[in-house]
Amino acid sequence: MKRVTCIAGGVMLFAASSAAQAPSTGQKVNFSTSLQRAYATLKEQLTQAAEDMPEAKYRFNPVAQPDLRPVVVKNPGVGNPNRTAESKPSRTYGQLIGHQTDNLFNGCATLKGVPNPSESSEKKAMKATKAELVKAMADALAFCDGAIAALTDQNALEMIKRGEGEAARGAVVAALLSHGHGSASAAAVYLRLNGIARPW
Repeated sequence: MKRVTCIAGGVMLFAASSAAQAPSTGQKVNFSTSLQRAYATLKEQLTQAAEDMPEAKYRFNPVAQPDLRPVVVKNPGVGNPNRTAESKPSRTYGQLIGHQTDNLFNGCATLKGVPNPSESSEKKAMKATKAELVKAMADALAFCDGAIAALTDQNALEMIKRGEGEAARGAVVAALLSHGHGSASAAAVYLRLNGIARPW
């Protein structure tokens, strides 16, 4: 039952992505194909995001801008009505790209059942050049390509090792894509703040 719930949650999560790639009349698109199409969209968005920001803006941090102030949120959590939280500094654009590179390597290493072959790109992002981070993103996507292509409706339900436990392969893909689309959306905001409009 937990497997079905995870898979159903993943399907609902990608409803918006699937709508953009709706099947033509009479065509039936299965679960694994839907995830593979969502990955293809994500790959395009992340590649474009990494390439489109000028090198000088890879250190851009929206919270560091003088007209943007930290936000204080009253009662941000459940259980403590007096708790407040102040927003933390956001990542630089380079760190955002590095963070998503790390997410791809981690998630796809899990899918492949192998150790993560990469060191943390996010930690290196403050010293890395744009070219290094663009290459790291391309390497991460290339590492993921085979794992996503190998997904089927049958093996999506297989339990695989994740951390100290196990998760359905399809749920790991869904989490990878959800995180990735969140990062792509954040990248679009960073780009727009620098006068670069993105279609997603």
